[in-house]
Amino acid sequence: MNKRISLLRNWIFVCFVLLAFFASGIILCSAGIISNRDVLTDTGYIVIILICYFFTIADLIAVFRLFAERESLFRRQIWIKSIFDDDVRIWDNETFERKMSALMNKADDGRLEMNATIYIHGFNNQPITAFRQTDIYALNAIVLSSIEKVIKGKENWRYGINRENRFLFYAQVESEEVFYETLQSVIENVNAEIARRPSLPMIFAMIGVNIIKNDQSVYQAIDFANLAASFDAGMRLSGDIKLFNPHMLDTKDFEKEKSLEIDQALEKKQFLVYYQAKWSLHENRFYGAEALIRWRHPRRGYLPPSSFIPYAEASGKI
Repeated sequence: MNKRISLLRNWIFVCFVLLAFFASGIILCSAGIISNRDVLTDTGYIVIILICYFFTIADLIAVFRLFAERESLFRRQIWIKSIFDDDVRIWDNETFERKMSALMNKADDGRLEMNATIYIHGFNNQPITAFRQTDIYALNAIVLSSIEKVIKGKENWRYGINRENRFLFYAQVESEEVFYETLQSVIENVNAEIARRPSLPMIFAMIGVNIIKNDQSVYQAIDFANLAASFDAGMRLSGDIKLFNPHMLDTKDFEKEKSLEIDQALEKKQFLVYYQAKWSLHENRFYGAEALIRWRHPRRGYLPPSSFIPYAEASGKI
């Protein structure tokens, strides 16, 4: 939907420029005919013509830049799509969860099961989704190619990217140090590549790590890594690794994360309303309906009201 809206806006802009060009010509010709003057011999008309030509050329340059940017965006989309098609270890959020579910709690030789999230943001903790679309595609391409370069050939590693442009990892490793070193190598490659692209915005990459325990579900493991990645993100240095700790669930950062999820759910219309009829046994008739709300969460599926209504009420969202 966003791509369609963006395309529509671009075509509206192009049509507006063309209409402005033709309208300026018609107005000038009409003015010359009505005044019965030779337009080229009148200084005032020459000035008007020059001004119109100036703005017309500026508009045409803007149009060419627009199409150049769209072409660049299209090439990056194709490049990223080719990565997803060719490399079976890169998945979207849902596929990553299914693959991770199949591997969890099956580590051999006493290996540790760990998962992680790389959370990328700009200045003042601005999320990557707020960047220009072309910059988002470029940054995603850089991160994915860096991941592939570092992880290629490593056994028992899986990675993916979710809708919030967070990069997810799962691995069975000999020690925590091996896991940390691999993730830091990814960030070092990303930083080196971005340093060669000064046109891209400066980013900060935060890493959240979770050690998977037997009683953890896939959704909990991913949520814990997400929370650790964004925990105090505005006060951490790029490349910093933070291990999930249960006390994070009781902090304001967790509230911010939940608040952000609810805001995104409202924006993406993930809340569904069902109406349940109410029947009076005494009067033997319907006397109204009760609204039941379900949250179609992108990671956890359909959630009951008890999982989000109390927080929404306490935080003043409803």
